[in-house]
Amino acid sequence: MKSLKLAHNDGHTDVCYDSSGSFILTCGSDGKVCIWEGKDDTDTSSVNLGDKIFAIAFQGGRFFAATEENTIRIHTFPDGVSDGMVTRFTAPCRHFVVSDDGSMLVAGADDFKIKVISMEENECICLYSEHQAPILSVSIDPTKEFIASSSCDGTVKVWHVIDGTTEKTLNLLSKCSDPGQAKSLCRMCWSTDGEFLLIPVGNEIQVYLNSSWEIVKKLSHPNITDTINVMIMCPDGKHIAVGCSNGDIGIFELQGGKLIDKHSHPKHLPITSLAWNPNSWSELAFCDNVGQLGFLELVMADKKEQAPKVTNGTSIFDDADDDDALMTASGHVAPRDDIDKYLEDDDNSIDIGSIKRSLNLDNEDENSVAASRDGDDNKIAPAPVFTLPPDLFKPTPPQPPFQPGSTPEHLSSRFMMWNNVGIIRQYVSEEENSIDIEFHDTTTHHALHIDNKSEYVLADLSTQAVLLASKEEEDTCSKLFCMHFGSWDTHKEWFYTMPMDEEIKAITATDTWVAVATELRNIRIFSIGGLQRQVFSIPGNVVALASHGNQLVVVYHKGMGLPGDQHLGVSVICVHGRSRKMLINGDSLPLSPKSKLSWIGFSEEGSVFYMDVDGVVRMLNKQFAYTWSPVANTKQHVKGKSDHYWLVGVSERLQQIRCVPCKGSRFPATLPRPALAVLPFQLPLCEPESEKSQYEESYQRSYLFAKSLSDYGMDSEDVNKQYRESLIKLFAFAAKASRDFRALEVCDMMEDQSLLHLAATYATRLKRIQLAERVSEIMQRRQEEEEVEENEDDEERNIHFSQSLRSKGTTVNSDEENDNVNMTSEYDESTTPDVKRILNGPMLKTHTEKENHKVQEKTTPRYNPFKISRCDSSEKRSIKGTQVFDKIEKVTPKSSGIIAPLPVSIKKSTKKPSSGQAKLSMFNTKTEKLSSKTNEDRTVNAKSQHSISQETSEGPVFKKKISAFSLWFEEVKPELQEEQPDLSLDDVSQLATERFRNLPKEEREVWVQKAKSSSECGNVKKRKLSENDTDPSQETKAPQHATAKLAKFAKCD
Repeated sequence: MKSLKLAHNDGHTDVCYDSSGSFILTCGSDGKVCIWEGKDDTDTSSVNLGDKIFAIAFQGGRFFAATEENTIRIHTFPDGVSDGMVTRFTAPCRHFVVSDDGSMLVAGADDFKIKVISMEENECICLYSEHQAPILSVSIDPTKEFIASSSCDGTVKVWHVIDGTTEKTLNLLSKCSDPGQAKSLCRMCWSTDGEFLLIPVGNEIQVYLNSSWEIVKKLSHPNITDTINVMIMCPDGKHIAVGCSNGDIGIFELQGGKLIDKHSHPKHLPITSLAWNPNSWSELAFCDNVGQLGFLELVMADKKEQAPKVTNGTSIFDDADDDDALMTASGHVAPRDDIDKYLEDDDNSIDIGSIKRSLNLDNEDENSVAASRDGDDNKIAPAPVFTLPPDLFKPTPPQPPFQPGSTPEHLSSRFMMWNNVGIIRQYVSEEENSIDIEFHDTTTHHALHIDNKSEYVLADLSTQAVLLASKEEEDTCSKLFCMHFGSWDTHKEWFYTMPMDEEIKAITATDTWVAVATELRNIRIFSIGGLQRQVFSIPGNVVALASHGNQLVVVYHKGMGLPGDQHLGVSVICVHGRSRKMLINGDSLPLSPKSKLSWIGFSEEGSVFYMDVDGVVRMLNKQFAYTWSPVANTKQHVKGKSDHYWLVGVSERLQQIRCVPCKGSRFPATLPRPALAVLPFQLPLCEPESEKSQYEESYQRSYLFAKSLSDYGMDSEDVNKQYRESLIKLFAFAAKASRDFRALEVCDMMEDQSLLHLAATYATRLKRIQLAERVSEIMQRRQEEEEVEENEDDEERNIHFSQSLRSKGTTVNSDEENDNVNMTSEYDESTTPDVKRILNGPMLKTHTEKENHKVQEKTTPRYNPFKISRCDSSEKRSIKGTQVFDKIEKVTPKSSGIIAPLPVSIKKSTKKPSSGQAKLSMFNTKTEKLSSKTNEDRTVNAKSQHSISQETSEGPVFKKKISAFSLWFEEVKPELQEEQPDLSLDDVSQLATERFRNLPKEEREVWVQKAKSSSECGNVKKRKLSENDTDPSQETKAPQHATAKLAKFAKCD
């Protein structure tokens, strides 16, 4: 044992090595961390943390320290700068350990609690509180399946890492009320494969098998007489170092259970900590309770390193040193007292048989022994070596369910919910358990305070209600409580008790309904007033719920993922209103590698967003086949490695992510009130620093949110402006760089003709004539496509209009049908508002009331139905008809595509009109004449419906446009009637409509072109004046028709 070095003041002292084994770190009651560069260093550097330090550990280039502030903090190495806080207790943390891979930290404190911290997520994944006294030590299984903990209550408990359930309780220690009064610190350890748990009890080590938790071996020796205080496993997995209360340090061999080395403290002071050098197993560091640091050079470890040379061929009888080496290699080193037993009175005689029996060599063949004595070169077989079983595959622990917008349940003061509506806080202490509810907008409701007697742990908040849920206990079922403060009646509360063994795992609330997910994989939906609406099941354990409007998002475990990964499924369901359907049915939720879900919810506008523990925010992109697009990475905005952002809300219109910055933690503290930070969206494109990528990112982002907002009936001028500007900048950037092909690709992304016109103008200004011509071609092609789409839309309207007419049987010669048909409700979706008003007008109602006919009063002024509206001479129309038909031409210039609802025929007057006024050929209202019409006359011919010729004695002749469907129907009508002779004319028309829709786009385009050419042939043909025609201004007044005379007195009626 080398001379001791004074490192710290009197008190508990802890020691550890760095990962390379070159530096030793010690801590003590003086609040300093001393860094020693090797065991021979005398000029140490120190980091003053200011408080008493109980434990220290090194991992991942940083060291962890548990201080008197009841916290465990991370510090950089070797400068010791604080790099964040891992966790906090309400009492000092006496001991903690970090897993070998650095992914997990387990710590126990004097408040009887043990926390399991995930270092990847920097959050507590399990809180264990089964001990009834302060914690002495903790030890984590190398497989991270079990944790062993010892306490002043005299027990050692073994429990599961995932859920904290106790696997085994062992009453082994003496009880005390304070760790300072404990006889032993009871530092436990596991075998390197996790198969055995080693517990120091008194002056011996008890070895427990993890499959049965029964004692399989006890390690002890007469030379170890005092209580074992600390214990540590050698990195080779075969040796154990123990430190006793009287200063003894022993090295045990695990497999054989023998004491292979022993040292004693010069002053016999209690050993408080031990540490193996990870780079040299022959070096062991220790500290005592007065702040001294010492080192041991383990000679037996060096001999063991030479053992393979002995077992590989050296004769066992060459000399005494070889015998010692052989005993070391075989794993049996007999104490000096035992060796004396083999010696007889004669110093020159040795009982070889006894030695061989002690070394399990008595089964050697006598011939081999004789051959050895004769100097033969026969070699002995190497001693059997105990091989540990290989590491088996360990599945990744599934992520437990959580409430988005909440902090962990083990915190005494935490956020139960933080969303766009308000904040729910929970305060738990020995005196109270209460819930405070605060609203961002005080007009929604005033603040609320709830006495949490039912121990609610889950909460959600909407503008109409507060939803709370409790866990299931041994004697009570899980409960759901809703405070409907938005109700207009006096009963504003309701609750439900879940069935036994169906604990509530997640909840969510909207303004009209609420949903809960239970342990039995059921989703229960309730109305906001308390009605049970739906119950359905999901295929896995729930992870989280979120809702907005009538949409529900369910995230659940879909299966076992790759090592370290979570395999989550997500479903988006419309659960309320008339449209109840599945938008996403069990698709896998993309997560970052070896990551977990951190938050999921809806934006203010209604799109689904979520964030994983790596800070990547993704959005449901409905425009791109319902895929998940990454839109931000919050880790790019943090200052330190241990800093994180805690997401609380998203706004698409403002393109903002609202987060709470957390310094050295994943979750914010309730006090002081956290300040919100606003982060921008940024798509992860390649080379984000380049100008081109910035333009592309701006375009992609603005396009994504512009389309998303349009889906929800919203329009943001800022987003649309940014979208247009980004396209123009991309085009200009490509054109300046002589990337004409790329510039033309940008033009293909332009949906507005004005942008294409700007692009063509800019290309011309840059003298890119070829590019400008190609842009013009795109403009022309777009215009043609718009015309085709417009014609197809007209055809669709015509088809729907014709079908509605035929299905309702609307004719002019049926009095009963005209009385019962409501024209407004029939044509709401197939006609424009002006056309609907016309179809209900008085001029198209041919039925005459025979008895007690009364004219209803109208709010609009009376007008003359026979009067023709006059136009300017340049736009003069010689259309004969009423003011009603004038409105058709003015308001709906495309009315040629609408099939006339009634068989109206406008004929030219046989008499020459006087003073240029056109005369209307009135409908014959006689019932006998209408009833004499045949069925074929009542059914309007498709061609005549679309090409009503309106002529006057002078002026141009207009011919209405012929539809493509009419031309196609005329040609295929005989074939359809021959093919389906049993069908009526209406059924044949309906069949033709369906077949016309199914025609290929190219064939339909051919018929559209035919219809256009047919319409153009009859457009604006001016009739020549006959020889007898004279100037109307000089023509004498001709006798007027009787109807024309009546028109003069229309206003007087």
